[in-house]
Amino acid sequence: MSDINRVFLTGRIVGNVELQNTSSGFAFCQFTLSQSLPKWCDGECVGDEPVEVDRIHIWGETAEELAPRLTDGAVVVIEGRIKINAREKDGKTWKNLQISATAIEVVGTSGATGSKDDGLPF
Repeated sequence: MSDINRVFLTGRIVGNVELQNTSSGFAFCQFTLSQSLPKWCDGECVGDEPVEVDRIHIWGETAEELAPRLTDGAVVVIEGRIKINAREKDGKTWKNLQISATAIEVVGTSGATGSKDDGLPF
């Protein structure tokens, strides 16, 4: 049942993506994905909801191949799975949600000036 934990996200990359290696030499990169959704009132768009941010991780050959193309402001579609990490600190358990990407498609980029006038709604 590995197909049950499956998620698709679309958004813009925030910040620079850097290819890294684990201590055992396995490649990975991580980045933040920003998503803003339109706010509707009585059938009319009246602005944007607060921006949602997800932490995305890519592993192995996928990370090596995609890292150079994943730039600040790029619009991407991500397929992956949800992972919740838990850790204890000072007697409290902290949980954070991450997306482990299995596929990424770059569908748009932000211009050198950071322009977001590409016809996309976010």
